[in-house]
Amino acid sequence: MEENTFEKVVEDNRKMIYSIINSVASIGFKTDYSVFEDDLFQEGCIALYNAFNSFKPDGSAKFSTYAYMLIRRRIIHKFREFYRPIMYESCSYDSVREIDYLSYFKTPDMHDDETENYSHAVTFLNTLNDIDKAIVTMRKRKMSYKDISKVINLTPKQIDNRLCRIRRHYRAYLKEKTEQTS
Repeated sequence: MEENTFEKVVEDNRKMIYSIINSVASIGFKTDYSVFEDDLFQEGCIALYNAFNSFKPDGSAKFSTYAYMLIRRRIIHKFREFYRPIMYESCSYDSVREIDYLSYFKTPDMHDDETENYSHAVTFLNTLNDIDKAIVTMRKRKMSYKDISKVINLTPKQIDNRLCRIRRHYRAYLKEKTEQTS
């Protein structure tokens, strides 16, 4: 009997789940999400099931409001999981070579030899983990901290902290390289 009831709840809320998927897809995730649409719908149904089992009708909220929040939270989480590997794939070695990282890491005490500095920047970037490479790449592409945080699933302050740490490590790396050549 309860399964029939839940099937009716899924039918009644099908449009809401697809509406949430479309609204989440439109807030900054620039990828073709149709590949993941069925998976996202399934995640929405799982969240709906959790809402169905945990909702307590005490009068403070309607079931649809409660379910909406749980479904939206789960779909955003899964959307980030699906989207994150796509972002990392765009940080391949070829895309690293296309971007002028030297201007990003420019410090006042840099040498005038652009070729040497560029090779140091690329070598340094290859030492970073995938998340840090993705953050630097997105920042170099003029994405805001808020947009980067949507993709990486960190807060804008955490993005800022990572970029400061990366710059600090790069300065230390350059200092080490110049001492080796001296």
